Amino acid sequence: MEPKWISELLAHSQLRDQSRIQYSTCLRYWSIWHSLRFGTSLPLARKLVTPLSNEVIQAFVEDHFPVVMGGHVVPRMSARIAAMLKNMGFNRRISCSSESTTIFRVGVIAIAHRLVHLPFDDDQKADLFNRLHIEWVRAGSALAMERNVPTGRGIVLQLRRACPDTRDGVRCAAMVTLLQYLGTKQLAALQFGDLTPGYVAKNKTQPLLRVVEIHIREPINRFQAIFSKPRVFGADADSVVLWGRVRLYDEFGEGIETAPPELPFLVRDRKNGASPVSGKWVSSQLSEIILNAGLESILNSTRRRYWASVVRLRCQRESENQRKLMEMSQRAGLSSMGSVYDILRNPPR
Repeated sequence: MEPKWISELLAHSQLRDQSRIQYSTCLRYWSIWHSLRFGTSLPLARKLVTPLSNEVIQAFVEDHFPVVMGGHVVPRMSARIAAMLKNMGFNRRISCSSESTTIFRVGVIAIAHRLVHLPFDDDQKADLFNRLHIEWVRAGSALAMERNVPTGRGIVLQLRRACPDTRDGVRCAAMVTLLQYLGTKQLAALQFGDLTPGYVAKNKTQPLLRVVEIHIREPINRFQAIFSKPRVFGADADSVVLWGRVRLYDEFGEGIETAPPELPFLVRDRKNGASPVSGKWVSSQLSEIILNAGLESILNSTRRRYWASVVRLRCQRESENQRKLMEMSQRAGLSSMGSVYDILRNPPR
């Protein structure tokens, strides 16, 4: 039976039935966690309703930081509290609440404050979400090392090696590279104007390195929102540039070096000519490459249609660039980050 305070609080909302159930469950979780952690009732559940302190919000998020123990991810909270939450029906099938679940729970408590006209520190929330994400990045890397699982980067290299030495193989290699940063629908909609090729050098003594900057028009997650212009370097950039040259030759023949910005980067071949691709087609192509590379075993707990997302998220979570960018944006209070190195469109001779 739903506690009275939750019914009264959610009466101020206009949630649909399913969303209301989720919010009610989430608020019960907060209430039980608070009583176990601090020995008192949740401030929102008292007769005289008061806001949760910043210290309580911080303790909640930090209690849900992931820690790798014995080949598994567990929450940082005390084992006693974690066990009692399980006994009360929460987190029964998992060892640790996911990053997105914790973000949802904090979001619900923030909305609950607004429903009863209480203040909530959104700046602290953003800072805690950054810290939470960094902890998941570190946990993912630690877990991969402990289980001897191929890293996201290792998967990408194996997939590219599995691409045949043909025109279609060149296209597949470019797709695998770009799927480190883009969703399947984003890749399907990619245009030449979204890619900036060039070269970078960290200082005058180091050789120039080929680079391709990807311009993400509509971010689909926090990583893309903060890191909206990711760059691929070296062999990664070579694979993208090589397919770009093939694509231009197919479209215009010899003599074209600069593509129209609106030209689709990917097309599929049909009897009546090239045609646009879809996110579903990109997923099917990647699935075929994964099977050819013999990597389906590491993704066997995931439905094939989501393999592309798993590869992308694994690459992003294990990215050293991402971890540094998250930490830098957190310290500087920035909503987005770019590279400190300028791209040289034409290398000096």
